[in-house]
This record gives sequence, C-alpha cells and structure tokens, in this order.
Amino acid sequence: MGNVSYLPWVSPNEEPTAGAELFEPLAMVNEVPEAIVVADVDTEEIYDALLRKLAVADMTEGEVEAWILAKDVAPDLAGDWLERLQRLGYVDDRRVAEQLIRKLTLRKGQGKTAIAMELRKRRISGDLISELMAERDDLDELSTAIRQATSRAASLTRLDRTVAERRLQGYLMRRGFAGEVVREAIRAAFTEHPPVG
Repeated sequence: MGNVSYLPWVSPNEEPTAGAELFEPLAMVNEVPEAIVVADVDTEEIYDALLRKLAVADMTEGEVEAWILAKDVAPDLAGDWLERLQRLGYVDDRRVAEQLIRKLTLRKGQGKTAIAMELRKRRISGDLISELMAERDDLDELSTAIRQATSRAASLTRLDRTVAERRLQGYLMRRGFAGEVVREAIRAAFTEHPPVG
C-alpha cells in the first residue's frame, strides 16, 4: 500500500471511535446515482459523423452546436470541436449566410424580410444578419422585386386593376419585400403588363 496521509488530529494507530458510523455516508459522495449516469458516447465516432455531414452540406455554428449536443457530447467538448472546425474553415456562418442570400435572391426572388427570417432559422446571429442586410443594395432589392412582379403581372392582365394590384401586393409581401419596394415594383410591372380595368 502506498503512502497514506492522515488528518493531523488523527493518529495512524487509532481505531475508529463510537460515532464513526456518522461518516459512512461520505463514502457515497463519489457514487453517481443511476438516474444521472449518461451512457458512454463514442466521441470519435460522433466527430467523424459530423465531418461527413459537413462534407455534404454547410452548417452554421448554431446548427453544429445543436447537432453535437443532441448526441450527448459534453458541452465543453462541443465548444472545443466547434472552435476547431471554425479555425479549419469547416464552419463559417458568413459563408453560409452569403450563399443563402444569393440563392434566395436569384433563384427564389425573395426580399430582405424573408431572407432575414431564413437566416434566423439557420441559427445565424442577429448581429451578422443585420450587417448582411445593411450591405444589401436597395437597387438590387428593387430590381429583384420588379422582376418578380413583372413575371407575376403577366398572369393577372385579365383581372380588374384593384384585384390584380391586391394579388400582386400579397404575392410580393409574402416574398419579404418592404411596402415602398412593393409599390414601386407594382407600378413598374403594370407599365409592362397593365390589367384590363
């Protein structure tokens, strides 16, 4: 048996005295109740799975963190992994956000409000969203809205102007364009495709 340290007031030769049973519960302090025991997780396997997932599609910091924690990985280890993945360039919220903005603008013709909502769904920070939305050129926003409005107005030419305007306004608002942009886009669209009434 190795070196044993005794409390200064206890002689190594002393036998336990009466009342020592009061200290028996201290032995159980290091025992973890069964309800709290977490099954061992194979962290290496989880990390490999995460890398495979990131090879298929970009994820934001918030998505990666949520995914890791859902696998019962300790929060401090999750933080270490996230920091390493950011340092290596596997996780980059700005890159994900800029790609999403391009996709939602060019392919889906959405406005700032709808884009910001999609970025929030991807767990991108409010500060980064504000910064990226401020960088968006108002002329780009208007040209996107006009393109969407003009395309849609072509199918509304048989309607009364009031009905056509209401439908086009609802369509553009659902796509996340602001009121002033919607009005300008409708005006431009009806110049090219005027309704009957």
